[in-house]
Amino acid sequence: MKRFILAATIALMCFGTNAFSKELPEALARFGVHFGIGTTGYWDYPPQFLVGSDDWGGVAVDLGGVFKLNINETVNFLLELNLGLNATEREISQKSTRHGVYSQVESRTIYKLSMPLLLRIKPLDFLFVDAGVQFNGNFASSSGKEYKDEKGNSIASPKANLEDWKVKGETTSLVFGLSLGSHVGELGARFVLDMDRIHKNDKIVFYDDGDEIYLYDDYVKRSSGSKSAKPYVAENKTKIWSLQFVINYYIK
Repeated sequence: MKRFILAATIALMCFGTNAFSKELPEALARFGVHFGIGTTGYWDYPPQFLVGSDDWGGVAVDLGGVFKLNINETVNFLLELNLGLNATEREISQKSTRHGVYSQVESRTIYKLSMPLLLRIKPLDFLFVDAGVQFNGNFASSSGKEYKDEKGNSIASPKANLEDWKVKGETTSLVFGLSLGSHVGELGARFVLDMDRIHKNDKIVFYDDGDEIYLYDDYVKRSSGSKSAKPYVAENKTKIWSLQFVINYYIK
């Protein structure tokens, strides 16, 4: 995945130099194509003792169209419609009373349609500063989880799955960007920070018996339906961030 990001970034930078090679008269409105690629992860993660360390890393990619409206020489408005994905993975070491030390390998992918609405300020003719909001429609997701012992052999799940990967359909993000370019297009960096949690369920309800941590409903089943033990509740407010190289290239 890291090689893919590096190769795509080099190609993006080579293509983006064309944005500086021509000068055209600035039109009131322009349409173009958008491409972005970079790294992604999570923030506002649940407690580590429940779901492991926040050691996620991955790639964020999007491709779509852009509409630019020139309000005046200094201020522009940008509207994009992009199809993209966020793919993350992690491998962490865990310890269980019954299974000893083992590794947990996970992957998660979200497919989404995003619509950034950005206000652009041009302090210089070639320098653009963007800020705004992005609306995300998450239409599909997938995940995988595998456990391995110290010898690398696959083992059955040694612990409760406390973090169920069920994704919300809609989220909102803040967007900040900085780019260089001309009327033809621009090449720059963009930081996207989700303001809404990504999980449908915002609570983790569990029970800790001192040796193992269980989902509360599973513990009740194990203890023959007794609900005398009070559950513990932790918030799950996991949100996504991404940092991308982006290029917008406007059609003549």
